[in-house]
Amino acid sequence: RCRGRHLGKPQALGHPLGQRRLDPDELADHALADRRRLDLGELEHQRRDDVVLLGLGLALAGVIAFFCARLIATPIKKLTAGMRELASGNFDVVLPGLDRKDEIGDIAGAVNAFKIKLEEKMRLDAEKEQEIARREQAAREERARKDAEAAQMVANVVASLGAGLEKLARGDLTCR
Repeated sequence: RCRGRHLGKPQALGHPLGQRRLDPDELADHALADRRRLDLGELEHQRRDDVVLLGLGLALAGVIAFFCARLIATPIKKLTAGMRELASGNFDVVLPGLDRKDEIGDIAGAVNAFKIKLEEKMRLDAEKEQEIARREQAAREERARKDAEAAQMVANVVASLGAGLEKLARGDLTCR
């Protein structure tokens, strides 16, 4: 409906150059076409701005994710190293992160509680083994004492029997 005329050119009513007059519908069509051209240009600028903002947002999110990962990964790596020391039997290890007030501190506290309980269990197990060894040694000593007593009795019986047989051989038939 727009017939090659643009709103940017002089088209006032009753123009002295004799150009024809535009009716209100044509003026509206020209205004709408100009508006669409402006909207398309603005859309292109807006789209370009959106892409730039999206790229910046993604870059910022990446930087934040990187630093968050470092804030979490580094203490966890240190805690893991401490746990490996603990697993190898080194109960003198001080677990890193015990002073933290976040989840990593909670994990370090739980592992430290496990370490303390494991130390206590190992101490009790060692005491129990020592007690068992002491009782076994006492039982061996008691058996040896009883065996020695029995051997002494047998030796006394054999000696008495030998003395009695010797007296008998000499003709002494008295028994005491």
